[in-house]
Amino acid sequence: CNYLYIDLNAFLSRFDESVISKIKGLDWQSFDFNHIFDNNTNQRITTLIDQMFEEAINVEEGFLEKFGCLLIALLIEHSRIMKKSETKKVDFGIIKQINPALNYINSHFNENISLAKLSELCFISEATLRRYFYDYVKMSPNQYIQKVRMKNAKIMLATSKAPIIDIALSIGYPTISSFNRQFQKQYNISPSAYRKLKLGE
Repeated sequence: CNYLYIDLNAFLSRFDESVISKIKGLDWQSFDFNHIFDNNTNQRITTLIDQMFEEAINVEEGFLEKFGCLLIALLIEHSRIMKKSETKKVDFGIIKQINPALNYINSHFNENISLAKLSELCFISEATLRRYFYDYVKMSPNQYIQKVRMKNAKIMLATSKAPIIDIALSIGYPTISSFNRQFQKQYNISPSAYRKLKLGE
């Protein structure tokens, strides 16, 4: 799985207060917003995230400047969808409780992950784990696993020429047909068409 760890305080220290004041995410505990995005919920945000990963993978001249601009654009775009919450308080207990499951999924997404294994890692029942996932991640554990797999598939298709069947197997799909079906469902494009779009093949 791929992550970008960004020290926002260090990054934003270079910017004027007028820019920083527009970024609601710095006070995220006071707002309602989605935690997971795809093209169906916000295409602008997913496009910016994809561009940031492409820049981080293919570092070229002017990388820091372009990456910085993309990050600011992402933070402001995210701020546009954040709604002030008068009553919401983030339940850090829930976040802490399901973190072992999230971490396990992100590092073992290519394996056959059972709900029983995830609930065991979190020391809670399967029913409670499902409820916490819906409360915090806004999807079931299985849906989250598919999201992580598909995100990694997109990166591999766009950055390598490995056979599609190899990519399918490497992210946990036993057959190319099941991988193609899930990718098409997620992104409304086949894996081969997506690769052709990204690599110009």
